[in-house]
Amino acid sequence: MRTSDYLPEAVVLDPFQKITLLCRCHSFVKLHEYSPLLPNKPEMSILARHRSKNLARNIKGYIFMNPVQLLDTVSISYTATLPSGEMVESVPEEQPITLTIGQGCILKAVEASLMGMKPGQSKTVHILPEDAYGPHHESLVHEVSLTSFGDRIEPKPGMILARTIEIDGVQRQVPVTVLAVDKTNVTLDYNHPLAGKTISYTVKLHAIAR
Repeated sequence: MRTSDYLPEAVVLDPFQKITLLCRCHSFVKLHEYSPLLPNKPEMSILARHRSKNLARNIKGYIFMNPVQLLDTVSISYTATLPSGEMVESVPEEQPITLTIGQGCILKAVEASLMGMKPGQSKTVHILPEDAYGPHHESLVHEVSLTSFGDRIEPKPGMILARTIEIDGVQRQVPVTVLAVDKTNVTLDYNHPLAGKTISYTVKLHAIAR
């Protein structure tokens, strides 16, 4: 009897079968206990050491080369740039971050772009304002008195400051951008600094942990 007589192609099946147990085999595997697609024959209950190792290696490679799916934990690096070329965020390849797809650790549109990718792949996606930090609302641009800053800080155009405002009856600190300063007033933008901007993300998938 040859061991291969009892190893039909159905052994290498999709990862939803419980064949991931085969990746943990050491010396021998009782294969018929783990896969319902194998014939229930007592002669094939124990496989030779070299055959079990080869099978485990093939199955492991099959499983971990599957593309990213919802709830997968992945390691990625990326850069985010504006149309002007200005970089607004970066995660270097040498220090990738780990996150779970669907938990909202990064922009949902960037998360969605990872679906279907395989380890080693890279892609660039252009995220529109409505899928990033929202549109820019002119109603959130206000003038305040220069004297309201007192001697604590000297506001200058381009600065991003923390201001305390009331939201739904609760005092919260929000980032505001200084747009202009004159002798008496300061123009502040309460929109997110990246509101109204299209952001390009170049993402690299390093690994999928299942």
